Amino acid sequence: MFNSKIVILFLSFYFVTGIKAQEVDNTLLPISIGVQPYFKATYENDLFRTEDFGNTQNIYLEYAHPALNTFFLKKLFPKLNTATSITGLALEHNVYTPQNLASSVIQNDDYPYASALMLRYFTVRLDTVNHLRLSANIDAGVIGPLAGGKQMQITIHRTTGDVIPQGWDYQIANDVILNYDVNIDKQLLYLPSYLLLSAEAGVQVGSLKTNAKIGLNVMVGFFDNPFENRVTNRKKKQAYFYNTVQFYGIAYNATLQGGLLNNGSVYAIESNNIERFQLKNIFGIGLNFGSYTVSYYNIMYTKPFAKASTKLSGGLTLGKRF
Repeated sequence: MFNSKIVILFLSFYFVTGIKAQEVDNTLLPISIGVQPYFKATYENDLFRTEDFGNTQNIYLEYAHPALNTFFLKKLFPKLNTATSITGLALEHNVYTPQNLASSVIQNDDYPYASALMLRYFTVRLDTVNHLRLSANIDAGVIGPLAGGKQMQITIHRTTGDVIPQGWDYQIANDVILNYDVNIDKQLLYLPSYLLLSAEAGVQVGSLKTNAKIGLNVMVGFFDNPFENRVTNRKKKQAYFYNTVQFYGIAYNATLQGGLLNNGSVYAIESNNIERFQLKNIFGIGLNFGSYTVSYYNIMYTKPFAKASTKLSGGLTLGKRF
């Protein structure tokens, strides 16, 4: 049984500090699978928290297999000595809307309509000697009408009987996405197998988003240490809570400001209205049963621009090892 004081402290920390700054984070330590081949699907939607605006929906599908380690782009990823690696492909789709979906005019000082569709090539390298984990992504895709956000959201709302969005004609214009991310995690404290404290730092550079982050992660429960070899040391059943706090410095966000190459967006947030510093928090629970993994989490994040408000969302991740 967990120490009740630890659980109470952990839950209190969530309600006081919960916040978010970007979309599906495949580098998030508590939901990493750590053994390939595997398939993982993540669905995030603010309806989990009874909202429907801003970054309103994210769909993320990920597949890792040793054969993908031969792809030529792997040479662009940093390396760790004595490290084992996981390599894979992912597909991500993100949708953004203002608060008043029934309005057919531009809603100044609110989120622009936008959608992004990306293919990702990624690697995760694990140094079990120094308890380091290095993750890197290369994203390529499109933002704008070509990403299909309008068609997806209207279809869903018609099917569910919700308000049909009227403002997609004013969405962020088509542009190319090319992004490169690097993230490193370092174990700070581990009490087998009940408590893990780790720190992280990362950089994201490209035409979709450019930012830097630092963060702290806590896991409490009964779980494998993600900084150790989970091929030879794997528990059949695991259950744990986790809380990740991240602090971001924001340089550019195309989902708010429009693309770098195409400045033809009818409406976008002006650069001087972008909040340059944001906080993000993810609180969740993870369950592993044999080759299956499930995680549900709540997300909150501080406002991304001057007239925005604090935002709530939620996500569900399902994974299967083969």
